[in-house]
Formats: sequence, structure tokens, C-alpha cells
Amino acid sequence: MKDLGQLVKILGNRARPEIPWISRVSGSTIRQAEVAVNDVVACLVEIEELADSIKRTGRSYYAQFPAPIDLFALVRLTRPRTLVESGVASGVSSAFLLLGMKANSAGVLHSMDFPTFREGNRGNESWAIPQGKASGWAVPSKLRNRWDLRSGRSEELLGPLLEGIGTVDLYCHDSPVDVGHFEFEMKTIRDHLKPGSLVVADNTDRRIFDETARSVGALAYYRRQSSLGAFRVPGTIQGLLINIRAVRSQPQLERTAIGTKDKGGRTESKGPSAPAALAPVELVQGLTFLTAKKGDQLLTGMDAESIQTPGFRTSDC
Repeated sequence: MKDLGQLVKILGNRARPEIPWISRVSGSTIRQAEVAVNDVVACLVEIEELADSIKRTGRSYYAQFPAPIDLFALVRLTRPRTLVESGVASGVSSAFLLLGMKANSAGVLHSMDFPTFREGNRGNESWAIPQGKASGWAVPSKLRNRWDLRSGRSEELLGPLLEGIGTVDLYCHDSPVDVGHFEFEMKTIRDHLKPGSLVVADNTDRRIFDETARSVGALAYYRRQSSLGAFRVPGTIQGLLINIRAVRSQPQLERTAIGTKDKGGRTESKGPSAPAALAPVELVQGLTFLTAKKGDQLLTGMDAESIQTPGFRTSDC
């Protein structure tokens, strides 16, 4: 039973993970993303408990977050310590964030939810929770020791929460579609992001999300099979020599900075002028990012690849 395909059957077909998206967002290799995704099979007991709890309310599917396994893998790969979530409902996204944190043996999740309740068995929003239940009710009790759950609107809770915790390693927006609400959250979190911070958002307004990503020097990537988007904040530019030494230390890279290509064949920099076009980014949570410039715009390696600018990215050190 401990098989990824079986877990997808439990959660629903749209929970099938998108490995290339996970790799691109996290800065990992395809192989590392695959390993992180497959780690979720060790969480079978908790996932079955979550799914069974939801089914007992009359639903035959999980209704909230479109990519729970992807979310778990991103937590495994980026290893955040301070996580903030807006939108909980029955607790699917919360559970998979908590499962990733449990696997990492690190992290605290601060969640906010303004619940919508079901009025019957039909005609309710998919994120509405059953009468008599509270936000996050389906999250297994054994996962709750790293969870700070707060009830109320993010417009009231988010500012004071961020002032208290300072910076955010991972922010997950999973609230119903509301452009004003989404814009408020993106503006509020921006000054609390740091190099390596990851922002994941469902029900996104792409204009607002793209603008937020660009404002911190990042580029947003979107899953093919849902409205889920994510970006990761690049680091602070350091000296080129540090950059090249970091690259040479990577076992998954075949050569040095000139003509570098990872074994997945996804990114490379070619030609003798390539190192001069690259600027390194500081090590953040075990990841090294390399950047290129297009005019005044700072781009991460994968971004640089997309516009045919020399650039590349490494992963776990």
C-alpha cells in the first residue's frame, strides 16, 4: 500500500505532483524533487486519517488545496523554520505543511482562518467546514504540536503576527478568490521575506503575484494543472570567486562555471564570457543560487535560462 500512486488515489487525481514545478520553485534537481515527493509515502497513516475524516462528512474528495504532495515536498526541500498560512478550512494544506515539518524535525506553522460553515450537504463552497467543527478539524492530533492556529481575518491577524515573528521562511496563501484580500496579504508579507523565503499561493491574481515576485527580485512559476503559483526570494550578491568555488563543490554538476550543466540537462551557461555574466547569491538553507543580469533586472539561474541569458542554478550543498 505504501506507494505514491495509492496516495494519489486516496487524495484525488489532481493531487498528482508536478516534479518539474517542484524542482524549479525549490532550486533542487529533478532527482532531489523526486526523492522529496516519495518521502510522503512514509506519512500514509496520517494521510489516510485525514482523508477518512473528510469522507465521513459526506465528501468523497479533498476539496481545499490543489497540490498537497507538492507542498509537502517543498517543505522537505527548503526546510523552513517559520511558516505562515492564510486559509485553513478543514486543514488539508495545514496537514501537509505539518507532515513536511515533522519529516524535517523542524519548524513552527502559524495558521489563520476565518471559517465558512456548511449549511447542508449540497450547494456549499468546497472549502466550507461541517457544522459543529472548527478550522483545521481534520488535521490528525499527532501533527498539532508544531501548530499555532488562530481564528479571524488575516487583515486583522497578519500584521501583528508578522511583527511578532519577524521574518517568514514559507508563506502559503490558500484563501478563496478575493483580489483585494490577496493584494493585502502580498503587500503585508513583502517586508518580512528574506533570502530563501518561499511564497506559495493558490487562487492567485497573477498580476499581483508576479509584481510581488519581481519586487523581491524573483520570478513566479505556476503549476500546469491548477492556479497554484510560487516564487523564492534570491539572496544577496557576493564575490564571483565564492560563486565558482560553490559550483565546483556540487557533485551533481559536471563542470565548472564555464559551460556548466546539471545531469538533468535543464540549465547551463556556455562560452568563455559566461562567468563574467554571473553573480553569485549567498548560501540559504543549504541552497546555492546563481544569478544573471538583464539590464538592471536581477534574474535567478532558471529565469536567466528562460530568456537565453547565461545563468544556472545549483541545489543542495
